[in-house]
Amino acid sequence: LEITENTLRVGIVGVDATPKHIVPLQSVTPSFFQSEPALQDPASVWYRYLAPILKSAYQRLIGFGAKERKAIVLFRGYDDKSLPRSIEDAILAVLIAEVGVPAVNLQCSALSMVPYSLPMLSHMLVVSVGIEEASCQVHASGENLPFTYQSVPLQSQTSTKDDATTSFQSTYMDLNNPNSVLMAMVKTLEACPRTVRKFVVSNIVFCGTGLCKQPHIPVAIVKQLKLALTAASSQSTSSSTRSETNPAMDLPQGDDDELVGNLQTLVPVSLKSLAGLESHVGLVKCNIRPDLLAWVGATQWAAHWHGQDPSLQKWKWHTEWPSKS
Repeated sequence: LEITENTLRVGIVGVDATPKHIVPLQSVTPSFFQSEPALQDPASVWYRYLAPILKSAYQRLIGFGAKERKAIVLFRGYDDKSLPRSIEDAILAVLIAEVGVPAVNLQCSALSMVPYSLPMLSHMLVVSVGIEEASCQVHASGENLPFTYQSVPLQSQTSTKDDATTSFQSTYMDLNNPNSVLMAMVKTLEACPRTVRKFVVSNIVFCGTGLCKQPHIPVAIVKQLKLALTAASSQSTSSSTRSETNPAMDLPQGDDDELVGNLQTLVPVSLKSLAGLESHVGLVKCNIRPDLLAWVGATQWAAHWHGQDPSLQKWKWHTEWPSKS
């Protein structure tokens, strides 16, 4: 089961290449948690939200033996940290105590699941574009590198056409905006080990529900990244030449205030360490819908470790509801 910002996807591992059912969800907002002030326990609030959703998923799978199968739950939105205990308890309360599944494994990193859907690629930069947030992470030599993780919020779209174009540029492709998607990608590449950067940037993979309505985003961002890296390489070459002849020529000229102002514009991002990668930039296109890449990867992951770990020892499987004890 995969719970995203606006959908629940459910299917049988080893049977379904794509989700058997996709159920629309209502977004969880602060007003939802404030609707019943008497419920002080966050787990109780999450249970009230998740119980009907998860039960309906199993009702849709009647006849497939779903209740006799171990359950993999991918709860998106917590890529850089573990799933909150309140959400974890609510999921286990429904699936183990009520539905009666034998064991549950909880995953919260969609970015870590995507590479399993593309096993032919050992290196990649995974970029997830959601409804309210975008995140990036490097997968190198068959391993996910969590220390490269970056996340930025996404601005809501404006009404007028001109404002929408400006908002799109600022949100996705503006290196002067520290919260742009392109900036997150640059920071992820900077955190990536130098020895694998050219292999990683050759395979940029976009995923997420945010691409359903804006499928042009990956091409636009990758083009802008290549242009930025090309400019950085040219600037790096010319700066090196000027420094050899007259180092003082690299410094901004003017009074102290002007000098400080010019230097501050250089603070947000420096592509100097990434110069030379422009010839390696590549966008991966596959026959899997971008909003289903994490789901397909999770099913591949589950199918593999189901055979490798039949005794439920290697991975953290929950076989009982902790709050009952």
